[in-house]
Amino acid sequence: MLSTPPRRIYTQRETLPVSYAPARNETQLLKHTRRGFRACYGRNHLRIPGLGSNLAPPAPKMAHSMDGIVLLHGIARRSGSLASLERQLRSAGYATLNLDYPARQTGLRQIAEEVQQPIAAFAGGLDGRLHFVTHSMGGLVARALIAQQRPERLGRVVMLAPPNEGSEIADLLRGNPLYRAFFGPAGAELVTARPDELQSLLGEVDYPLGVIAGDRSLYPISSLLLPGPNDGRVSVERTQVAGMSDHITVHATHPLIMRNREAVRQVLHFLAQGRFERASAATVPTEAAAP
Repeated sequence: MLSTPPRRIYTQRETLPVSYAPARNETQLLKHTRRGFRACYGRNHLRIPGLGSNLAPPAPKMAHSMDGIVLLHGIARRSGSLASLERQLRSAGYATLNLDYPARQTGLRQIAEEVQQPIAAFAGGLDGRLHFVTHSMGGLVARALIAQQRPERLGRVVMLAPPNEGSEIADLLRGNPLYRAFFGPAGAELVTARPDELQSLLGEVDYPLGVIAGDRSLYPISSLLLPGPNDGRVSVERTQVAGMSDHITVHATHPLIMRNREAVRQVLHFLAQGRFERASAATVPTEAAAP
């Protein structure tokens, strides 16, 4: 009778390749800690060194071609906010890397620098292209990363409710001590009038980019301060950016757009086709959690 070999538990002293192959029954996240990023696979943990440390050897190539997707959350959120969307992407056959990063502790430049190393390690284990799917400020992090450290096999980028041209809400609150204390340096960079240094950091969009905006709000007061259709945090107009490939608006709110069925469907369609599907783009009237 054949016996099943015991599952090996890796220790931090071992120097091992980091594998990011998707597994349906395991949680795959990189947790940000003071000492770096921690990759989590079920109960096993393997610390990935932060900046200034030598990264473990790149992951071995997968046996078959597979595209990977990096998910980047918004400024006041965590990777868990994109967990439902991540499950949909993995069910569609993509490998995923859902990152936690210090969104409220540093500015966009340092955030982009900190996530570059784990993203490069993830990309090293793929035979296919590397895509990005982001929410809110995560879109600006992706832009800064691509502009400064463009992945070799960059695929397509989909942004959900990104403040590509800033937000009037940030303009109004930038001088408020509570706003500055809570949202930190990155919060001050979400304004509509950007210095040349920040514009240079974000760079030009010269890659396939699809932007999905929302036009429903959970914040009636802030919505009054935003011109035209908006999601309570960003106006539809300011989600757009020069060079984008496609733009679409769905009936979704800013904090829940990543769980909107139509938004999820459009994300998958753009990743596959490089454009959004127009036939039923506005058929879902309210938020609905993706299965």
